[in-house]
Amino acid sequence: MLEERSPQRWEQFLEGHPSSERERPPSPVIARWSRSLGFKVDPRGPTRVDHIEARRGLALRRERAAETWHLLRPLFERVAARLAEQDYVSLLTDPEGVILWEAGGGRFAPDAREARLMEGAHWGEPVRGTNAIGTALHEERPVAVVGCAHFERTNHQLVCYGHPIRDPDGHIAGLLDVTSALARADDRVRLAVAAAVDGMELLLQHHAWSRARGGLEPYRMLLRHHRGPALLVSAQGAVLDGNEAAQALLCGPDGLPAGLERATIEAAARGTAVSPVVLGQQAYRLQVEAIEAERTVGHLVLLERCTATARGGPRAGGHLRAARTPAFARLWGHDPRFGAVLDHAARFARTNVPVLLLAETGTGKELLARAIHAESPRKDQPMVTVNCGALAPELMASELFGYVGGAFTGALRQGSPGLLAHADGGTLFLDEVAEMPASLQVMLLRVLEDGTYGRVGEARTRRTNVRLVCATCRDLGELVRRGAFRQDLYYRIRGATLCLPALRERSDLLALAEAFVAEIARQQDREPPELSEEVRAWMRRHPWPGNIRELRATLEHATVLAGERIEPSDLPLDVLEPAGRAAAAMPTAVPTPETTPHASVRPEPITRDQADVAVIRRALDDAGGNLSEAARRLGVARSTLYRLLARHGLR
Repeated sequence: MLEERSPQRWEQFLEGHPSSERERPPSPVIARWSRSLGFKVDPRGPTRVDHIEARRGLALRRERAAETWHLLRPLFERVAARLAEQDYVSLLTDPEGVILWEAGGGRFAPDAREARLMEGAHWGEPVRGTNAIGTALHEERPVAVVGCAHFERTNHQLVCYGHPIRDPDGHIAGLLDVTSALARADDRVRLAVAAAVDGMELLLQHHAWSRARGGLEPYRMLLRHHRGPALLVSAQGAVLDGNEAAQALLCGPDGLPAGLERATIEAAARGTAVSPVVLGQQAYRLQVEAIEAERTVGHLVLLERCTATARGGPRAGGHLRAARTPAFARLWGHDPRFGAVLDHAARFARTNVPVLLLAETGTGKELLARAIHAESPRKDQPMVTVNCGALAPELMASELFGYVGGAFTGALRQGSPGLLAHADGGTLFLDEVAEMPASLQVMLLRVLEDGTYGRVGEARTRRTNVRLVCATCRDLGELVRRGAFRQDLYYRIRGATLCLPALRERSDLLALAEAFVAEIARQQDREPPELSEEVRAWMRRHPWPGNIRELRATLEHATVLAGERIEPSDLPLDVLEPAGRAAAAMPTAVPTPETTPHASVRPEPITRDQADVAVIRRALDDAGGNLSEAARRLGVARSTLYRLLARHGLR
């Protein structure tokens, strides 16, 4: 708090009086006044029109802060109404100290406008010297400025409490200030401002978390079902939620369990191997998953007790892997993100929670769905797969729900029980669920709500008991916003959302390729060939739009042709051609007959980033600039496409 009730010290400071400069310890007020002098602020205060933003400038600033204002306005107005009863005006500023919105004031309102506490006024410290708004923003912490502690004489009869508001990334999004006449100074008001800002920051956090793919509910489910301590932690390290086991742990001053540090969580989220943490008398291994919207907004932290090794010590820490039961044996890999997905899949497999698999084509969604079924209590019952994109819309209802004899032209005389009846007691896997027609979405919703359905052409109500697993490469959230997919069905099927990483995003690409080559060579009853350095370099550059499916097909072709080593000439030409087209699209020297490659020669190598840019540009061109359509063609979510555009500097 910066407080000065008498103007004498202020006058001495401006006159250069020695007593104001030699105080031991130095006065915090004098240090701020000295900074104001360095900014060349006039201590007499501004003229009537100084430092007031023009109407257009204020409109532009408000437009930049529109999303924040939309979220904070209800709380801001409630706070302003309460504090107006105590004759305080409430102000919301941008990060530079320009007042964007004002409210309340009570009997102090006329004096507030006289003091330029009004929309459009600039209260940054370089402009107005020491004051609660500017000083709090300059020092990035809450500040109270009372009476003559203000640098400008015109503000000596004010009391101001300023508190920065941080966004989920920890950056300052704005500031809440409340101001009144000096006689109304009250430390309880300062505490009320701090509480209001806590609420505002929580609103911003929850908004960011609500935009995370799949929402928060799957993570909250994991909290409830995890046997050990489990936490939801914001990007700033604040604990937002935790299960009973986590709440039983002794917490440190930052809210995290004593012994668990934010840096350790962030390292584990990046896939860095971390040592077990000791909480109380127990050592725990960490599993951390980043929760992302347009950015990382928080982390899911799962703690599991370490078991003893043969030497009696704790097992190595780092990112956990799903238990390699026979059900998950075909899902090979040691990429941290891939391992985290398998861990979650193994946990959810033992429940009846619906599972939604989001991934590009060729990443192994059906394999994962089969592993979930095989690891579930329903493993002895059938698993029925329905590709919603492969069935004609007019036939899908009869295929899924069945029909009675003679229900339509071409129907079997004895009718058909339908795939849903075949799946009774087991698992129904709906692949490409985004392609399901609207009429069928309504019928499926009824099944999920109460387990009832009817065959086509039959009035009788039937019952079924199935565990639903859905998969898609489309952005379902975007389809819901466009009205192309029912919102109520979307929330029904996304109980646990698992996002398989694309092959180009995995850190174990080459290891996966070597494992495939070894498996293919065994099938061909031969020694596995090595991957040449040229092929390894090409594989790291290639964007792999077909993911695992494309990788395996490429290596099957190459292994047949290769000798002891797989060379570029062993790779399928149609796999190499996209890179060649991308290279041709870039500014290069005009080829001469001596430099023009023959069909059997590998195209000039390009970087992985160049290949990515070429693929993205081609998708945008084919989609006529429509981002949603381009994302669909690439097999990624629209939010992923936005990140790719930003990463490569594309507009």
